[in-house]
Amino acid sequence: MLVVLALLIVVCGLYLPTAATPFVVAALLAVLACGVVLLAVPALQGGHRSEERTVRGSLEAAEKPGRPRTAGASRPAGKPERPALLPGQSGLPDSGAEQTEEREAAPEGSGEPAEQNGQAIPAPPFFRQRSSLSGEPWRLPARPAHSGLAADQATIGDLEVRGASVVGPGHRVGGTVGKPRQDAYRLGCDSVGEHVIAALADGMSDSEHSDAGAGVAVAALVGAFRKELDQRGSVDFLGAEEAFLAAARQMYNAAQQRGWNPENDVRSVALTAVVPTRAGADGFRRVLLSGIGDTSAWKLCGDRWTLLLGGKEHGYDEGRVHHFLPNTPRQVRTTEVWLRNGEVLVLATDGLGDILRVPSAAHWFAEQWAAPVSALGLLWQVGYEEAQYNDDRTAVVLWTPRTVETR
Repeated sequence: MLVVLALLIVVCGLYLPTAATPFVVAALLAVLACGVVLLAVPALQGGHRSEERTVRGSLEAAEKPGRPRTAGASRPAGKPERPALLPGQSGLPDSGAEQTEEREAAPEGSGEPAEQNGQAIPAPPFFRQRSSLSGEPWRLPARPAHSGLAADQATIGDLEVRGASVVGPGHRVGGTVGKPRQDAYRLGCDSVGEHVIAALADGMSDSEHSDAGAGVAVAALVGAFRKELDQRGSVDFLGAEEAFLAAARQMYNAAQQRGWNPENDVRSVALTAVVPTRAGADGFRRVLLSGIGDTSAWKLCGDRWTLLLGGKEHGYDEGRVHHFLPNTPRQVRTTEVWLRNGEVLVLATDGLGDILRVPSAAHWFAEQWAAPVSALGLLWQVGYEEAQYNDDRTAVVLWTPRTVETR
């Protein structure tokens, strides 16, 4: 179009009269200018719209967060879909530790980790053969009860203290309802923070409300020892017997208030430890242990386990419990031990104490507890799933400061 107008201007200049030529040329130039404007405006508008789309697209991309990869999303080639777990690996890092991307493949039989929100949850450990109840759905108890899992952690003085309790496979699976966790534990300290008081109890399976009895027992024992320490500043053998008598009375009263049979319905075994929160100048601390029944106290030094109190009886009556709360509180056994810095004190119900007699398990727990673990880590560790070990399991673990000799 512009070319045609230019040709018309030239023709008019050659053939039109001289007087008319300026007017015609001016008109043609006006038409030419309008044409130029009409062609330029759409191009300019198109450019602005293109820039606007580019800016808007950039802003939208910046505002949209990246979506987390779901379990079914594709993964980089060469990387395993789930981190594997060896039987001797905890799978749970210590506080502040960095996790690596790559992990070794799990051997056959070690179990596959579950996945929750894209994060791998390691399967519970086992030592020789995984329990056939592993992977079965957990069942709630037929009546309301305390939780199937419990865990705590604390630092007091120079002690690191952890506690964990897990309902055993034999109580949580099978049929349409489960059974309450019959283990219980309680942690406390005296008013001035000079002693840690730990108590754990294991309700007897043939006692209908032993879970309630165990809960009352640990609360009463910690309360009685705390009162003794606050009044006298220390506790001895006589004070330990009084504490167990006080626990028996509270269990008896609790059963009567609920209309239960006090002698049969709330029976439980129990174990306590009173531990100074700081060692003496020589690096030792005097620990008072008291127990009734088959709960057990252990000392771990390096990879060596030493049974300090309790445990299962051997021989004809192996596995039978003759003394328990609230029936025979005066049968409590009490001992004093000296705990050196670098050693670990472990209190356990028989669900854990029994497996510590298996060499491979004892070695594994010694490695795991060489240094303090988190409460979550301890909960995972005591939740092992070994064939024929289906009872509830509870541990209270106290770490003293490590020394050069015990590293």
